Amino acid sequence: ERKPAKKAFTFLMRAGSRSEYRAFIKQHEDFLRQNPGPADADRKRPLQMLEAAGIECALWPDLYWDSDHCETVIRATDVRRLQRRGLLDEGDEDEEDVGRGSIRRSFLRKILGPILDYAADYQLLQFIFDLCLWSDIGAKRHVQPQLSMRIMLKGCTFTPAYWAQRHAAVLDLQRQCGYPILFKTWAPYEWSAPYHAALLHDLAALLRSRQHLAGSETLHLAHVMVELLREWVAGGTRKHGEQSSTWKSHALAATLPGGQRCRINFAARLEFQDGKRKQASQQYHGR
Repeated sequence: ERKPAKKAFTFLMRAGSRSEYRAFIKQHEDFLRQNPGPADADRKRPLQMLEAAGIECALWPDLYWDSDHCETVIRATDVRRLQRRGLLDEGDEDEEDVGRGSIRRSFLRKILGPILDYAADYQLLQFIFDLCLWSDIGAKRHVQPQLSMRIMLKGCTFTPAYWAQRHAAVLDLQRQCGYPILFKTWAPYEWSAPYHAALLHDLAALLRSRQHLAGSETLHLAHVMVELLREWVAGGTRKHGEQSSTWKSHALAATLPGGQRCRINFAARLEFQDGKRKQASQQYHGR
């Protein structure tokens, strides 16, 4: 294993501008020269390192051998960010060449792609989550500095203001349709939950057991629960102008005395819970 590792190291060090690996190796060597025998406090990097363009090349060189694959680079080269910094004029915007970057969309493509290790690395998943959170808060903070953060973050799902809006929408639904007649809580039993053949293949290929493939399992279980509620229970979503839904014999199917089919209105919330209720920290990020 030592020979392939040396070969990979040589490849990354010679990658030039295609990879930021060599730049971070140089920073590391400079730090060690300036701080012989550093203490824990000296080794702690500032929080801004989270957004350093191409830092994934240093942390996961086996997955990010090219800087263009890095979510931090996609974030840094977003056309809106370049315009705010004066590096790109609005008249020069060419979305085909520069484009609007999306950290979430880029990482989802990797999770659903042919390289299984993106979905298997929990630390990478947590890094992307922290980067998205950092980007959301930072963008809201600098775009409209005269407004309070409470107002700017009301569209983010992790804020009380977001759920206050959803609560108001549910109350409006209740006023129009009456009190709900059914409350249902679902929780997946991962050990026997219906897993797609592709997901079972990924688990076997990576020598993982259930609950140890964070990215793919989370997406799969969330998709299954949402679709079961929306289709099998409620009969399918209905767009404006449609007269009938796809499902005819769903779980709550009913026919009114006049022969008209009963329409189902529902409100659902998808949560992640691990049942520990611990204090929030870097080791535990809650639900």
